[in-house]
Amino acid sequence: MGDQHRLKLYLAVLVAASAAGGCGGSNEDERKLLQTQDRVRARQERIDNMRVVSPEGELLPSEVKVGRIVMPRGFEVRFSDPHEWTYEGEFPLDKVEAYFARRVTYTKSGKTDVGALEYRGVREKSDPNMPGAVLRLSQAPARPDRTTIYVAEPGPTPPPQPMMTEEEIRQLTAEHRRNER
Repeated sequence: MGDQHRLKLYLAVLVAASAAGGCGGSNEDERKLLQTQDRVRARQERIDNMRVVSPEGELLPSEVKVGRIVMPRGFEVRFSDPHEWTYEGEFPLDKVEAYFARRVTYTKSGKTDVGALEYRGVREKSDPNMPGAVLRLSQAPARPDRTTIYVAEPGPTPPPQPMMTEEEIRQLTAEHRRNER
């Protein structure tokens, strides 16, 4: 008999005992019932926090954000750079695709030379004003249950370079011509 079944049975017995005792149930019984309910709730929260997929089999979001994109649970970082990340996990590509389809929008998609799915201009649906990132999903060769996620965000924009005026260009061109002689 599972723990959850025993707990439900225990709760049912407590409720029945308090009902049989009439309205004058003791505070001790109520306290035990509330403690049991609190324990059930805390246990369920621990289970939910460890769960990687929903009861329907869909990947769940993790607390990890890279390039402003929330990664699914169950993936481990394999490479990290200031603006690029690679994660791997033991999940089929179609589940990972479905996870990101629910969470992000993109401006362009296609397949790379090596067959990976690449999405450009990727933004979380919850943050449509974020800078667009690159998201690449690929299946490990000969491992249909293993997927690699690559994320790249745009790096910092270099400062603008000063523009030359037409007069400066003429002077520079004239100087080059004199040096060629």
